[in-house]
Amino acid sequence: MVVNGEPPLRQGPRGLEVCLRLLLGGTLREPEATLRAYG
Repeated sequence: MVVNGEPPLRQGPRGLEVCLRLLLGGTLREPEATLRAYG
């Protein structure tokens, strides 16, 4: 997975938090965008 152009592990805990928010909230609001982000 890549968030904002960088791997979550390089972003640290905040990066992982963003990943979780996108995964939980984005999947409900914007499934296509989420699939593009993680696909």
